[in-house]
Amino acid sequence: MGPAFLNDSTITVTELKDAAALHQDPEIACHLVTQPVRGVFSRRRRTGLGMALFGPSFRLEPKTSPCPRLRESLATLVGGLDLYRAAEETLSASEGEGVSPQAVAQERLAPAKELGRKEGLEVTLSRLGELLNEPETDDYGIARPTTFAYETAVGLLRKAAELMHFPFPRGSAAVDHEGGIGVTWMKGDRQLHLLVPASAQKQCMVYFYAGKDRNLDPLPPGSEAARILANWLERLCKGRTSGG
Repeated sequence: MGPAFLNDSTITVTELKDAAALHQDPEIACHLVTQPVRGVFSRRRRTGLGMALFGPSFRLEPKTSPCPRLRESLATLVGGLDLYRAAEETLSASEGEGVSPQAVAQERLAPAKELGRKEGLEVTLSRLGELLNEPETDDYGIARPTTFAYETAVGLLRKAAELMHFPFPRGSAAVDHEGGIGVTWMKGDRQLHLLVPASAQKQCMVYFYAGKDRNLDPLPPGSEAARILANWLERLCKGRTSGG
């Protein structure tokens, strides 16, 4: 807050801090803390500030500020007079440890970035969960996935997401005629299908195609299946079609 925001009808930040720090009257303290945005105090009261600090007849009368930015600045100051000191101490501590402002900013943004990376995974898992709310059968046959298919699909997706360098893409989910699950991802002319069988008697498969290119990749049991799925998901995001 600079001189441009002040005129001879308002008090300065330093004066307001002094008043808040020295005055112990509960009524005035309450006014300062709970009603800082409603106004600032007239300079005509400042001339009697010394008497006010010791006399019981002093009263603070709010006056509407001619400058909203000044009013907001004072409200922030009164609401937390120690914020600036805390910020300086934090900065000093960071400088002492050799931590750059860029590093601090990246550290604070990391949770948001991680949330963005997993947003597609959470959407896909939510769509899988919706399949469990379907009736067991409908006019076309089985409508709800088996427990094996659901748990296998969820496990594969979660493990693949942890291995990916790209943000996990959103996928759609459907149930096949046996109670297995199919998860489909589409980007442009590329499609990737994860086929999870209804039981362990069959093998999970990944089917990828783009234009005339076709790839069918069986997924072995164990952690290797998640690695292969993650590979295909990244190829989908990159636009690559060849195996390897």
